[in-house]
Amino acid sequence: HVELLNTAPGEWTGTAQVAAGVTEIGQFFVALCDGAGNCGHSSNKARNYSASASTTGYSFAIAPAAGPDGLFANPTTVQAIGPTGGSFSVTVNDGAPTTCITTCTVIVTGDGPNVVKITAPDGTTTVAAIPIDTHPPVVSVTSPTPNARYKSGALVSTSFTCSSALTVTGCAGPSMLDTSTNGNHTARFVATDQFGLTTTVDVPYYVDGTPPTFAFNSAPPTITNAASAVFTFSATDPDEPAYPVTFTCQLDSAPAVACASPYTATVPAPIDGAHVFTVVASDRVGNTTQQAWNWRIDTSGPVFQDFIGPADPTNQTSATFAYTVVDPPDTAALAFSCKLDAVTVPCTSTGASLTGLAPRVAPYAFVVTATDPAGNAATNTWNWHVYANTTVTAQGLIRTLPVLKAKLTDGAGSPLAGQKLFFSRGRTGRGSAVPCLNANPDGSVTTEADGRATCNVTLTELLIDAFSGGFTAAFPTTPPYFASSDSAGILS
Repeated sequence: HVELLNTAPGEWTGTAQVAAGVTEIGQFFVALCDGAGNCGHSSNKARNYSASASTTGYSFAIAPAAGPDGLFANPTTVQAIGPTGGSFSVTVNDGAPTTCITTCTVIVTGDGPNVVKITAPDGTTTVAAIPIDTHPPVVSVTSPTPNARYKSGALVSTSFTCSSALTVTGCAGPSMLDTSTNGNHTARFVATDQFGLTTTVDVPYYVDGTPPTFAFNSAPPTITNAASAVFTFSATDPDEPAYPVTFTCQLDSAPAVACASPYTATVPAPIDGAHVFTVVASDRVGNTTQQAWNWRIDTSGPVFQDFIGPADPTNQTSATFAYTVVDPPDTAALAFSCKLDAVTVPCTSTGASLTGLAPRVAPYAFVVTATDPAGNAATNTWNWHVYANTTVTAQGLIRTLPVLKAKLTDGAGSPLAGQKLFFSRGRTGRGSAVPCLNANPDGSVTTEADGRATCNVTLTELLIDAFSGGFTAAFPTTPPYFASSDSAGILS
């Protein structure tokens, strides 16, 4: 068997040792096989080839010898040996011939098939193949780049080339990356040259199928009356915490836009109704997490349908209020607060009861506020006065004593000092005013500490029988007191 080497395109060369005395070469066969084991065969079709006797005795001594892969070192020393005293020529790669006597040495250098040829004087040749391959083929990979990251399931094409100082006979690698499973992967690319030297390049890459973790840190209440809402949010990539996550934000059906936290979303008019704010967090390979916040805007406040309180004025020291407030669809969720003269008092969704109201000049103010879940509020106020009852007691008129007397007390019977009583003729209270000598400019007489008022008149006034029908002492309504009056006749 003779190993054939590809010495030139379409040319295969091999050297067969011929035993001494052999002058004819019989039939031979050639078999060429590829790396997959496919072989082709040919022969010299039984023709005999003659060789002169001069082919006998030519040989080579090669140092160093070929390695296990059949390749020689660079440089390799080749000694061409011929018949003793014989003249022949030696060429390397069909270069300039070197004339030799008996023997000569040539140095073979450089990658390639490298053929050393002895040419005998009769033109017959003896050939030695010295294949040298000191430069393995080169694999250049542009995709994927080392440690690149890809989304799980992504379609990623590879890009690579193979080159060699010789002939590249194989350039293998995946055309698409395997991204079907998460984790670390390696893509292998292999180049092979004509002498079987190979170069393998392993490119690591990572398949990331883990989406970011996302959370809303703050958001508007589920019901509000504000047109703008501020959202804060955050996200991290569990596989690559050091790399930032990017966001897009979308309000209702508006286009999504690139955004960052905090983000202010403003709802265009009309704003009332349900709304949704959607955030999509993406890691650098395209894994996404989507989360939405739903809320409702309500700008219509509660409405008081009725509001009933005490009469104004009243002598009642307690008060009851009743009201009806609606705010569809949030009537059941209304919150109520009540105040009496700016002081918080208890109340319910339908009314309130107050006690211990002292009579006074200033009115009382009861304020009820209904607030819906959105913060819309409606307020209603009831103002009224609490006055005390009074009693006027007129004393009988003494005909011979020119004075008229009356006493003023409150509902509890306590004297009321510093109040004004008016005296008139007759017992109906409709008679003409009595011209009291001690009257105030308005004709009234002021009560003393004991609640008594004394109207001094002239004896003439008294004797002209002006009071034959008696007299009336009257107290008009004077906050915080109600009016009262009393009449008295002539005693004698």
